[in-house]
Amino acid sequence: MSKFSLLLFVAFYSTAICAAQNGSLGQSSTASAKISFTKHAVVHLSKLDDFNLNKPSSLGGDVWHDDICVISSSGAYKITTYSQRGTSTAYRMSNKNLTRSIDYSINFSPDSISAGDVLLPGVESAVYTSEYDKGCSRGTSPRVFLSVDKSSLDAADPSGYVDVLTFIVHPI
Repeated sequence: MSKFSLLLFVAFYSTAICAAQNGSLGQSSTASAKISFTKHAVVHLSKLDDFNLNKPSSLGGDVWHDDICVISSSGAYKITTYSQRGTSTAYRMSNKNLTRSIDYSINFSPDSISAGDVLLPGVESAVYTSEYDKGCSRGTSPRVFLSVDKSSLDAADPSGYVDVLTFIVHPI
């Protein structure tokens, strides 16, 4: 065996022995390992339905609502909304040619009892809470309110108007 091969063998062999830092060579050996896992909070949004403003509002006037379900494994969440045809400051429905529009506003109530908080496009909401273990079967549900701006509705030409309202829910 050459000196180089012997040195290589010793270097490899000593590295293999030293690799077990928590144990020692013998008839028995003890070692320990750290086990780690990060469970991230999750959130689920469901029961958000399309708003058909041709149907009469059950709340009267120019306000429609939809009861939704939001559950968060952390018990808390925030909402950010976007209007596909709106601006960074307003929700907006537009006609097919995008020449006319009707503004609307969105409020969110975590309990379907209150009138809710005003949501603005692209702006993160306040922190809301949910009872994860009860899911969506608890007594009150979060509620989304959609209010049509009367002046832009009155000024709108006869046409079909649409928008896509996107809700993004973030667990806290």
